[in-house]
Amino acid sequence: MDKNAGAVGFIGIGAMGLPMATNLLAGGFALRVWNRTSGKTEPLSAKGATAVRNVADTVTPGGIAITILADDAAVESVTLGDSGIAARLGAGGIHVSMSTIAPATSERLAAQHAKLGSTYIAAPVFGRPENAEARQLVVCTSGPAAAKERVRPLFDAMGRAVFDFGEASGAANVAKLCGNFLIMSAIEAMAESFAALTAIR
Repeated sequence: MDKNAGAVGFIGIGAMGLPMATNLLAGGFALRVWNRTSGKTEPLSAKGATAVRNVADTVTPGGIAITILADDAAVESVTLGDSGIAARLGAGGIHVSMSTIAPATSERLAAQHAKLGSTYIAAPVFGRPENAEARQLVVCTSGPAAAKERVRPLFDAMGRAVFDFGEASGAANVAKLCGNFLIMSAIEAMAESFAALTAIR
């Protein structure tokens, strides 16, 4: 994508969102940022981002909006309705959802975007805030190929690797949830093994 094509909307300035947005700014991308707690946007404003008061104002028609929010309800609340980003993006617009949400939620959001002429990309990430700060996130992505190609420079500015899971809206979310399950299973297995070894002393 052309870094001079217009500001990217970035929604969700939490523990993950702040370093991710910071790396986009460092990569030369202009950002319009919003967070429910507005004070959290101040570090980004100091680096050149434009903080907006209403979530819809992050979006430019035909542009790109990124969400990195706590859960499904939060993503849906900023996306749907007359004041949501889906209505503002319109034809040619892209919503990149980087939150860990249910595949079914991604499918609903993708269908709503399609009705309005925009495109939905699922792009949940593996990594903690320190990985985000170091640009070491792993991005799982799914959605229409042309839209994924357009937003790939954004992923490259935030992470070290991108894994493409095809065009099905919820596929990347399935991969992320499976990855989380494997991580938690490994932690539980190690804990049980440690407890068993401790018991034989």
